[in-house]
Amino acid sequence: MSNLIRGVLRVGLTGGIASGKSTVADFFADLGAQIIDTDIIAREVVEPGSDGLAAVVAAFGTGVLQENGELDRARLRETIFADENARAELESILHPLIRRGMLRQARDVRSAVQVFVIPLLVESGLADQVDRVLVVDCPESAQLARLLQRDGGSEQTARKILAAQAGREQRLELADDVIVNDASVEQLKARVEELYAVYLAEADTTISAHGLPNSAGLSENSDMAGPALGIRSAPQSVTYEQPLSERMRTFLRLEFLYQQANYHAEISDSWSTRAAVASLLEILAILSRGDVRSDVMKELERHSQLLEAYRTRPGVDSSRLQAVLGNLQTLRAQLAEGRTHPSHKLKENEFLNAIKHRSAIPGGTCEFDLPDYSHWLHQEYATRAEDLESWLVTLRPLCDGVAELLWLTRAGAEHQEEIATGGLFQHGLPRGSHKELLRVTLPGDSGLFPEISGNQHRFTIRFLSWQAVDKRPAQISKDVPFVLGVC
Repeated sequence: MSNLIRGVLRVGLTGGIASGKSTVADFFADLGAQIIDTDIIAREVVEPGSDGLAAVVAAFGTGVLQENGELDRARLRETIFADENARAELESILHPLIRRGMLRQARDVRSAVQVFVIPLLVESGLADQVDRVLVVDCPESAQLARLLQRDGGSEQTARKILAAQAGREQRLELADDVIVNDASVEQLKARVEELYAVYLAEADTTISAHGLPNSAGLSENSDMAGPALGIRSAPQSVTYEQPLSERMRTFLRLEFLYQQANYHAEISDSWSTRAAVASLLEILAILSRGDVRSDVMKELERHSQLLEAYRTRPGVDSSRLQAVLGNLQTLRAQLAEGRTHPSHKLKENEFLNAIKHRSAIPGGTCEFDLPDYSHWLHQEYATRAEDLESWLVTLRPLCDGVAELLWLTRAGAEHQEEIATGGLFQHGLPRGSHKELLRVTLPGDSGLFPEISGNQHRFTIRFLSWQAVDKRPAQISKDVPFVLGVC
């Protein structure tokens, strides 16, 4: 289950291209909101020398580079908006990188209001990752005029860009709040100030989930085509998860440890570095117990086959479907590239092995036990961060694949309101249904939590009342309403 942060409201700011999102974001920043802009992150992940740029060049050739080695955005834009498959391939490369950048910034909470500027919020399916959706709206004719004035290029290309985005009606349908940008700058600013006051008040009572779709929750790898900042539910709701199979149990543990490792890897103090290394070693311990890589590859292929069947169904957004399929294919290809298990290289690392063996002893990683580990922990953060990244990067394809599978599993949940009579709920699952995950959602202020047991045939949920850390929880005898998700 994702970590919970009280008092932080996450707002997804979106709108069509050239609608005025950046101006609105600037006004929010002036008022004290923390701005996390995916356009800026998208530029950072393809800077010269980055893995993102290398992947783009591998997919589209050196023709997308300028003479100075930087990405030629205008040429790449012409390419992807002339070919839907090319656009989907680019999204499968960049969206996971952008998500990681978003997650890193979101962890560093600097304001009670975090504004995520996500132009493709609707198209990417990320509306359920934020607490509120704010749409900046304006007539398409105004968008076209501003786009041509701002970026130049041909009107034909500009219209293709507009056509590739969600329509105004789709955005407005998902909006919790709307800013119509068709008046003066002063009026626009006043509307932002009005909304910011509302958001600050709501932040006092909102619990926002965050952590990793995604994969496909914000799980770090929920990919832009699917989940990850967390769940979007009524304010003050909490969701508990319970695996129904050993494979799902393994996937959830890997997700938890991977999120934990990435979280601590982003913090500069040596205690957090210790925690990141400990999480890494626990991941390696899990991977040593079975062929998780093979399981992930098979599941990625199975989900690809299931989603392919949606191509011919009416009402399916083909561009979003292609983006998800492209991401699944990319993840499977990355796992298939490695001839050996991704953990083998790390298992041969003498430095990590020494820490692993001493960790089995209570307090066994003290300075006098592992002076070389202590010396490394006293290195500059940049040095430690580089080493941590070199270890985590070998596990990333596998953990990204797990995150994507979990997002797809959660996204396919069948949710239903239920009542636990006398605090107890029992249910049998149809034979051959192959359900693997339960999700139980309760109001955050209920003072209750579920104790879940079961398997793929039958499960039982008992609701307990939290007392205190020095008292045993008490089983509830009253009826308890809750939302059940079966995945």
